[in-house]
Amino acid sequence: MCHDRSGLAVDDPSEPDPSGTVHRAFARQCDATPERVAIRSPRGALTYRELRGSAALVARELLALGVQPGATVGVLIARSLASMSAILGVISVGARWVPLDPAAPPLHHRFLIDDAGLSLLLCDRETAAQGRMLGAETLVVDPELGRRCDAPLPLLTPPLDDLHLLYTSGSTGRPKGVCGTHAMTLNRCAWMWRAFPFEADEVLAHRTALSFCDSLWEMFGGLLRGVATAVIEPDDSVDPLRLVAALADAGVTRITLLPSQVEVLLDAVPELAQRLPALRWIALSGETLPPQLARRLRVAVPHARLLNLYGSTEVGADVTFARITGDEEGEVTPIGRPIDRAEVLLLDAERRPVAVGQVGEIYVGGPVLARGYHARPDETAQRFVAHPEAPGARLFRTGDQAWRDAEGALYYVGRVDHQVKLRGVRVELEAVEHALRACEPALTAAAAVIHQEGDNALTRRLVAFVSPSTVSTSRLQRALADRVPSPMVPARIFALDALPRTHTSKVDRRALAALRPRTSPEVPPERMPRGAVETVIAQLWSARFDQDPIPRDADFWSLGGDSLGWVSFVVELESLLDASTARAQISPSQSLAALAERLEAECPPAVTQAPSVTLQPLSHAWTERVAEAMAAWFTLRDPTTVILGIRADDYLSLAREIVASCPELSLSTVAVDGDRLVGFCVCLDLCTPTAMGRDFPGRDVVIDLCDDRLLASYRAMQPELRFGQVFDLSMSATAPDVDGFLLVQAMETRSLEAAAAAGYERAVSVCTHRVTRYLSRAMGFTEVLSLDYADYEFEGRRVFAELAPIHGGAVLVERALQPPRVAERAAVETRPVA
Repeated sequence: MCHDRSGLAVDDPSEPDPSGTVHRAFARQCDATPERVAIRSPRGALTYRELRGSAALVARELLALGVQPGATVGVLIARSLASMSAILGVISVGARWVPLDPAAPPLHHRFLIDDAGLSLLLCDRETAAQGRMLGAETLVVDPELGRRCDAPLPLLTPPLDDLHLLYTSGSTGRPKGVCGTHAMTLNRCAWMWRAFPFEADEVLAHRTALSFCDSLWEMFGGLLRGVATAVIEPDDSVDPLRLVAALADAGVTRITLLPSQVEVLLDAVPELAQRLPALRWIALSGETLPPQLARRLRVAVPHARLLNLYGSTEVGADVTFARITGDEEGEVTPIGRPIDRAEVLLLDAERRPVAVGQVGEIYVGGPVLARGYHARPDETAQRFVAHPEAPGARLFRTGDQAWRDAEGALYYVGRVDHQVKLRGVRVELEAVEHALRACEPALTAAAAVIHQEGDNALTRRLVAFVSPSTVSTSRLQRALADRVPSPMVPARIFALDALPRTHTSKVDRRALAALRPRTSPEVPPERMPRGAVETVIAQLWSARFDQDPIPRDADFWSLGGDSLGWVSFVVELESLLDASTARAQISPSQSLAALAERLEAECPPAVTQAPSVTLQPLSHAWTERVAEAMAAWFTLRDPTTVILGIRADDYLSLAREIVASCPELSLSTVAVDGDRLVGFCVCLDLCTPTAMGRDFPGRDVVIDLCDDRLLASYRAMQPELRFGQVFDLSMSATAPDVDGFLLVQAMETRSLEAAAAAGYERAVSVCTHRVTRYLSRAMGFTEVLSLDYADYEFEGRRVFAELAPIHGGAVLVERALQPPRVAERAAVETRPVA
């Protein structure tokens, strides 16, 4: 025995006992710290003694029902005190558990029950009825009963060292169960204990669903070390504000997250460091970690240390790690070096080692390997192969590709097959295609691909294409949702006459991945969005789901949304409406109309109802007030000025120059409510020179974005540009307490009409927001030039690294006001600015 820095008496983890088991390690910890809190949740807490008592009661019932070592027991419980009691009870009798996600469809549950041979399901009070409907015998787990029980655990030995059976996607359309062992889980925990030991008073977050391998460390990493585990309930895990509140309340010091979850979290809670001062470690796992996100997280939570982990269910969750400093160079974040006792090789097609810098397939060996796939000998033989240099040893063929640098760090490249990661979930595209054909025998072809907008992982969606075009895609999507887990259900299914083919007659996945069909359903007038809030929601959904129009009875789920997409949508919505969606208690299952109704009930009337305003040309009497309003409103809400910390007093000098540059004040528009200015639309002639004047911090960035990058590039495309030819809708804004969306549309329409009457041929505008891009399309503009903020640098600084995805870039849009005086100008393709 030894003592770690927390003062807990524990076994030395540096050399884990390969013959040990998780439940024996737990029993030893219970003997060492019986009254220490082992696990807590919003519903209560259990000490080690109480948790042991609760697990012992489960074990007693299992033995009474005839459960023997080596048996398999289903756990139909979301993560909770009850799930931990159930799992410890199962493994203490030498059995293994199979997690069944309560949110998965019944047909998927029935497949797992049949494939694993389950005759018994452990449930809690919330899932007991669900378990009985599946036709299996159920045992209800109540962790509260353990408080009065001081019985020991049976500590029976599993015959094959099996700890669990976790199901992953299979290429044949049938999920396959991975036979995980006690040894692989203990090795993973022991490595972390040695490499990054717990400090005093640490709390480990358990927020991953039980069906994912990351939950193994979350359940046992702290529990077997005398460190409290905080259960984050499913509803709290989805909403970033609730997640941060739950982590803060529990004093969590360590958490594992997907990179896409981190991105949503940073968008929703920029002040993360202040909200989570106790956080010491953040592990990123399950997805590729973009370097720009790593840098953004490093800046947002400077006091926390970051780890990038790589692995899979077949190798005990994680087998490589890299400490992330935020200063990594290049376009790829390293996945690092092997953990203790894990052998990681890069081999070519003939299973020969590749040289430094060359790409090879990742093979993993050592005690981290699972036994194989349950009842799948052929697939086990294909993936768990003989070690080329160690007779009798095995390697797991991951299907992932990587290269190694001169210092030995690994860098992930991609897959060798059609498997993808979606929100951390492994999805076999072939499995989706098999499921589609099973749902609709009339299909002549089916293909699943991933669509993503640039490097924004939050836009990553599973999309399917089928033929013939007569197939009902809505019916097909509903049928698929009844058969497979939600990650395997495409966000959209498109029916085509025929799918594109390669020269070898195979479906051309690359062509489909580049295809962006936009649906335009027939929506009768009575189902069209009504009012400002419904219109805002509809336009956000239209941009997200490539569908226009959006009927008011549609909901987020039916359009193809997922939980992370919902969170980012809520962040966008709150920024637009200045409304608390938490107060309104909205959910993705509500229709567009219902969402708007809830929001209007919670928002101040001035936000959702336009005031009685009049529109009039900008006159000299209003110029100073427009400049003052421009300085005040833009420094309050404009992303450029907010990030740079520009003050309204400094911005005022630039605002006055912009207003003074208007060629004719009558082309610009103001919105007036009595004697109060509530909105403006300032317009310039495209030949207006760049404003010059008093400098202030960030001024050059503002001018660079507003003029030199997009507008200057557009000017260069015009060989003989002259005054009075191209009209620039330069800046539009409204007071913070009015419904600005419809007001901006009305002001810009009035200015466009005035410009057309003055003889202007074309109008241009720069949109820095996804909703304003949609609005420009609705007003007849087309996109000409684009600027990606993720890659934008000014004087060596990535100015927009902290921006939410809704401000992911800028586009210059153009609209013809009247036929050109000389000849029709050739169409210009949308292209990025160099």
